[in-house]
Amino acid sequence: MSFRHVGNELQGLLSEWMEKPQSRGLVLGRIWEDAVGEAVSRHCRPLVFKDNVLTVEVTDLAWKPQLEAMSADLIRKINTALGKPWVRRIVWVLDDEVQA
Repeated sequence: MSFRHVGNELQGLLSEWMEKPQSRGLVLGRIWEDAVGEAVSRHCRPLVFKDNVLTVEVTDLAWKPQLEAMSADLIRKINTALGKPWVRRIVWVLDDEVQA
C-alpha cells in the first residue's frame, strides 16, 4: 500500500466524519478564537451548531447588540476558518437565557 493510497483513505474518512453535525460543532469550538478574534471570544462562546445555525452564548447584555451587528462579518470569518460555508446564521443568547 502506498502513502498516497493511505492519504486518500484518511481524507475520505475525514470528509465523512466532517459531514456529521456533532463533528462540525467540535471543529467550531476548536477554531472559535482564531476565527472571531480574542476580543470577541472573551465575551461569547459557541454552544450549539444545528441546521447551519450557530447558537452562541454572550456573557453580558452590553455585548449582545454589538455582536448581533457583527454577525455577517463573523459568519464570513468563521466559514473562512472552516474552509466551508457551514454557518448561515448566528443566534446570540445571554448566559441567563441558556440556564432558563
